[in-house]
Amino acid sequence: MRKVTSCILLIFITLLLSGCWDMIDINQAAVVTGVGIDYRQGQVIYTTQFAQRASLLDKGTAEPLTENITSQGKTVTEAARSVLLIAPEFPLWAHADVIMIGENLARDNLDILTDFLARNRNLRPEISLLLAYQETPEKLLNVALPLSPHSGTAINQLLENNESLEGVHVKVITKDFLSDLITPGIDPVLPQISLSENNNLYLSGMAVFKGRRMVGSLNEQESRGYRWLNYKANQGGTLTVYSPIDKKALTFMITNISNKIRPLFKDDQLQCRIEVNTSLNLLEQTGEGNLMTGPRRRQMEQLANKEIKRQIESCIDKAQSLHSDILGLGLMTYRYYPEYWQEVQDDWYKIYPHLQTQIKVESLLAGGYLLNHSADLEN
Repeated sequence: MRKVTSCILLIFITLLLSGCWDMIDINQAAVVTGVGIDYRQGQVIYTTQFAQRASLLDKGTAEPLTENITSQGKTVTEAARSVLLIAPEFPLWAHADVIMIGENLARDNLDILTDFLARNRNLRPEISLLLAYQETPEKLLNVALPLSPHSGTAINQLLENNESLEGVHVKVITKDFLSDLITPGIDPVLPQISLSENNNLYLSGMAVFKGRRMVGSLNEQESRGYRWLNYKANQGGTLTVYSPIDKKALTFMITNISNKIRPLFKDDQLQCRIEVNTSLNLLEQTGEGNLMTGPRRRQMEQLANKEIKRQIESCIDKAQSLHSDILGLGLMTYRYYPEYWQEVQDDWYKIYPHLQTQIKVESLLAGGYLLNHSADLEN
């Protein structure tokens, strides 16, 4: 009996010590920093950016420390696995910082891509998504960014810096994009990246989708308007208006953002009430005079209210003209009036472009950092 018990225990322990059956030796693997996916002539074009190993680098070179490999296939999975026919080392996809989607693919049909993103266990759900605007992902991933050895990693940092310092674009990650794509009453957006005349990468507005197809883009002002109403944006960025004294530029730092979007009925017509509250600090004054006194402070707050409202209105007008509900007004209608939503859901894109909005903005100017007046210098 003791021998039988010992044998059973030994078998059980053996099962626990089976090891890592899918272990990958780091010496036989390569780190992926970025991925580009496009669609041309019935083929998926898949570009993988690898970080080169330190042992392969010439320490005196100033070249980018990456290697890009492009493959193709009938599906995204087939194209991705074709990389293994070119690269001798196994790609560590989980290290990728960005996935860049081609405009051809976005305008044709994202069905090719969405199943791959949702099902693939090797790609993190927190990877940043972008749209390669007016250029192919393959070309953009081959462009080096200043002060960075890996453009894939640098593009992700560029997104984060822009959101916190400038406040134009909203960073979109894979799981949020897929959620907006499959949820009734809301359409997704993506930040766009493009190539300047000087061959520098730069962020260029936001791509707008209706269902699973790209239908247009937001410019900088419209993108700022979208950010004011996005639930993920709670601080960061700048706002520029013109002084009530001499009409010269003033720049504020946005220290807090809160918003509330509420559908309501007025005269039996569905409308939407939008409220935005923000706190600001005066970051720079190019003119003269003390703007932090009571009356002038209130004037600046009113100027900020007007500019923020203008940005929001431009975003709503553009989205309605594209018949794309990127602000999720349909989703809000479902949450507040589920029975009404069931009646209008199939016709929502006929109702939405004519939906009236009431916008109220309230800004609070908290301070001026180290100065309460302009830095006048005496000769």
